[in-house]
Amino acid sequence: MENSVSCDHVKLLVSAYFDNELSDEEADVVDNHLNKCPLCAKELENIKNLSGLLKGFSDKFEYKESNLASTVVDRICNIKTIACNEVLDELSAYFDGELDLKLHYLVEEHVNSCASCKTELNKIEKLSSYIKSTCNMDKELNLWPDVEADLNNVDTCNEMYSNLSAFLDRELPKNEIVKISEHLLACKHCRRDYENLKTTQFAVKNYFIKSVTDKDASNKDIYNNTLEKLDKTQHRRELLTSIVAIFIMALLGWFSMNTIEPIIMKKAYGHNPKVVNPDRPVFVKYAKAEDFLFTQAFSMPQEGVISILYENN
Repeated sequence: MENSVSCDHVKLLVSAYFDNELSDEEADVVDNHLNKCPLCAKELENIKNLSGLLKGFSDKFEYKESNLASTVVDRICNIKTIACNEVLDELSAYFDGELDLKLHYLVEEHVNSCASCKTELNKIEKLSSYIKSTCNMDKELNLWPDVEADLNNVDTCNEMYSNLSAFLDRELPKNEIVKISEHLLACKHCRRDYENLKTTQFAVKNYFIKSVTDKDASNKDIYNNTLEKLDKTQHRRELLTSIVAIFIMALLGWFSMNTIEPIIMKKAYGHNPKVVNPDRPVFVKYAKAEDFLFTQAFSMPQEGVISILYENN
């Protein structure tokens, strides 16, 4: 073994030889080589000098007592508990070991006591295992046959999709209906499109029926309201006409009493009016003296004749 040991290999073992970390057999081999090789012996001397310098420097350096462990524990214990929404935001980083020490222990304590957050962590672990399993898949796995089969079905699906509306309305020939029905049973994608189209058609039909019903009801209401307004307008017009007619009749009556009646009565009663009311004159007919003398003198008392004669004088 001694003859097979090179200087490079011994240089790698010199530090362990100096620290007494080699086995007895390895230590003997290195010792024999150092006695024969001045270069490797010089390497050992350099290590001894460096160790002495470090030891002398460490003796001069005063270390203060470290309470790192107790400080970390105290800081962790003094922090409040973390909420579920905060834990869910940090679960991925916690699983990847990217959190600081304080937050790591807080999340770990919460996950151990919260079933829902523990379930979410399990989901992340499963997802990570799935991703790792896909990375370990055989690179020579050939997926082209399945992809090629799906690509060949694209043209067929496009043709069927273009006829789905006519198929739903039963506007196609019988052989086309049978062909599309068989394809819908075999293709889940076209079947989903068919269900969506059927739902849309049903919604449109219901909306159309509702809109027509509402329109008819609206037209009926407009008709009734129009008739009602026309009746009210006609009634108001008739009432206004009656009021105007009454007013005109009253006005004509008033003019006839103040203008026409005095003229007629004046012509009827002659030239001797007796005004009773200045606003509404009333004409009273008096007999002329000569007429009274010759026609009624003999039938009247004597006082009346004297009065008439006196009046004429």
